[in-house]
Amino acid sequence: MPEKKTLKMPRPNAFLYYGAGLLAGFYLRWFLRLRIDRSGLKGLKPPFFVLAGHGSWLDFLIVALALYPHRINFMAAYNFFRDPVLKFLMGWMGVIPKNQFTSDNQAILKTKAVIVSGGIVGIFPHGCLSNEGRPGGFAAPGIAKLLKTFKVPVVAVQINGAYLSRPRWTTRIRRGRIEVKVNGVFNGEELTSHTTADIYSRVLHFIDFDDYQWQRKNKVTFSGKNLVEGAEGVLYKCPKCLEEFTLRSKGNLLFCTGCHNEALLNNQLFFEPGRKDSIVFDGFDNWYDFQKESLQTE
Repeated sequence: MPEKKTLKMPRPNAFLYYGAGLLAGFYLRWFLRLRIDRSGLKGLKPPFFVLAGHGSWLDFLIVALALYPHRINFMAAYNFFRDPVLKFLMGWMGVIPKNQFTSDNQAILKTKAVIVSGGIVGIFPHGCLSNEGRPGGFAAPGIAKLLKTFKVPVVAVQINGAYLSRPRWTTRIRRGRIEVKVNGVFNGEELTSHTTADIYSRVLHFIDFDDYQWQRKNKVTFSGKNLVEGAEGVLYKCPKCLEEFTLRSKGNLLFCTGCHNEALLNNQLFFEPGRKDSIVFDGFDNWYDFQKESLQTE
């Protein structure tokens, strides 16, 4: 009977990983004013899982820098592997492909290969980017079962300000501040004494983020050009005339083509009325909630 082949997962290529880390570290620390508290990593050695919320395209770089110089095998949506260039790069970086919102045995086997070999697996449990500065998508409870199965330590990277610095609906970067804290969530032994419900709840707590609530407390000044362009990809309902898909953006101004309502985005990334009779919400979060509530009552 032929022997079963042991599945192996390569570590991220050291040259690419550390080279990209140095460049990204300089850019994020100097330009975006990234601050990292690594106290939760003290004394911790691989293998372990690292989990984080997913507010921005910057998150992969931020998590990598938070654990630098450890190399992380990130898990990413299989869709990215359909692009031949990305597939090549992700292969070199040891990325684990995962079919979203469904069980994926191959992803679990590759995760096991990384953990067994003494590596680190990075996962964004919510599976998709935020629309309004709070966790988007749905963090499947299966993440708790996965952690409980492997019984290795779990750390969480809590990120504040990344959504405001580079939200999903624009390609433009805003220079302000990003704050990151690495927390120990479980050691390996603790996982055996907790239910999957307890593990799930604790994980969500440690990766939670709310950029607009954080900004209301910190009032960080952001700089950039055309700060609101693209916002109509998320904000589609005018709060004054209640028409849908009439919002347009130009520069720092979001306006309605129907009633001429205007919302001006200031340098703290909050909306102000563009006219005396304008009706606006201060942040994307409250505007987004207004849209959701409108849908539920229609």
